[in-house]
Formats: sequence, structure tokens, C-alpha cells
Amino acid sequence: MTRFSTLLVVFLFQASWGQITVTTTPLSFWVNETSGLERAGDQWVTHNDSGGSPTLYFFDALGKINKKKNLEHLTNRDWEDITKDDTYFYIADTGNNFGHRQDLTIYQVHQKYWTTKAINISYSAQSNFAKRSKHPFDAEALLHYKGRLLLFSKNREDQTTQLYWVDKTKPKQALKAFATWEVGSLITGADYDPKSNTMALTGYGFDGVQYLYVVSDWDPDEPQAVHIQKHVIPVGKAQIEAVKIDTPRSFWVTTEMAGISGPKLMHVTLGPL
Repeated sequence: MTRFSTLLVVFLFQASWGQITVTTTPLSFWVNETSGLERAGDQWVTHNDSGGSPTLYFFDALGKINKKKNLEHLTNRDWEDITKDDTYFYIADTGNNFGHRQDLTIYQVHQKYWTTKAINISYSAQSNFAKRSKHPFDAEALLHYKGRLLLFSKNREDQTTQLYWVDKTKPKQALKAFATWEVGSLITGADYDPKSNTMALTGYGFDGVQYLYVVSDWDPDEPQAVHIQKHVIPVGKAQIEAVKIDTPRSFWVTTEMAGISGPKLMHVTLGPL
């Protein structure tokens, strides 16, 4: 089993079973595998994952798609998340279910002119690219934090998540994990709100239970001293793939199509602390 030479995080872990309110807005079947969520003015932005078209979908508060932007010159091998800064969207083509990909990419897409650049990434700890189902080199969650990108792994070996900094200015880089969080699930989405210094993650267990993680007052200089609140999201069989912070106690998430139930935008409100 491959191991990282990283700092194993020791943190207070609070599981919540308290009152959670969920409101649901149906989404178009055009985004039946919605896997990322961002804002663009008064519109939401999402995309599909795993071999879908290289398209960004813009929809309103009622779930109606008002615009599609097809980035024809890009490839959607496995788009897993989207984040942004003041100028660019960043699309993480980093899905790697079987651990064999050597073309992992984060696309930098200009929000106005739609010009694109590629940030090619690899994992410095990876030397084995044989196909296998359990490994630590998959990643589905990306956020923007104070000028840098932060990528979270989806680790089927032990349901931890490794944290990686990504330099937005370097076209090619090998990533080294600087922390490991024992989340007890497979992480699928991430967001950061600079106003409240709140981080949110989503994930699911092997049993299909969906989780929301809330991290308050995180200090990247002390990644081991983190307090994570873990909440069960009561959404049944739907799989949550993306999250966007509304307030430190309320969050927007999207779910993929599940059976005959279509994709959804959900507003998740946590009860009082």
C-alpha cells in the first residue's frame, strides 16, 4: 500500500445528527451528472463529469438553464469540480477512479474571453499507474484560497482526504500532500468563503450516506489544528457532488441523477450550534 510522507492531522471531530433543513429545486436532465457548482453573477454554473461534453451550464434560481458554453477545444475526461477567482474559472479534470491517468489537468478558463490554459498535475508520491480500484490518487474537490488552489483527494484505501496546494501560475507541477484529514468518507466537493473564513466539503461513505463537513477558522500554517463538524445530509440515495457556501450555517449542494429522480439543487440549512 502506498503511503504519503505527510502530516497526519489530529483534530476535534464533531458529528451532528441535529436539525437540518433541506429545500430542493429540480435541475434539467442536461446536467444529470452535475459535478461542480459555482456562481457567475446571478447565475449558477455547473458541468457534468466522466466523459460528458466539455460544456459549462448556466442556470437560474429556478433551475432553468439559460446558457451553455461549449469549450470545444477541451476534453472532459472526468471533470469533477469548478472554482473561480476574480478573472478565471478553474475546472478540475482530476477524476481518476482507477489510478492510471497520466493526463490530470486543471483548466484555467477566462470568465469573459473564454481563453483557456492547462495546469498539468501529477502526484509526486505516485509511481504505480496500474489500474486498481483502491488508491489515494483520485481527486474530486477543488477550491480557491487566497491566490492558490486547494485540491482534496478521494481516497478509497482508507476514506481519508489528502490536501494539495496547486500554483495557478505553473503549467506543470508535481503535487505533494501537506496534510491528511481522517474524514471517514470519499470527498466529492469543496468551497471556501473568505468573508467568514469557512470551508465546506461534501462526501459519501461506502454505505451511500451523504456528509457535509464544515471547517471554521482554518489556518493553513497549522493544518493539523482543525475543527471539523460532520453532518449527515438526509437526501436518500442521491449522490452529492458539489457544494457552495451560502452562510456559515447554510450551503448549496447539487446531486446527480439517481434512478428516475433527476438532478437537483439543494439548500441545506444547519440547526443552531
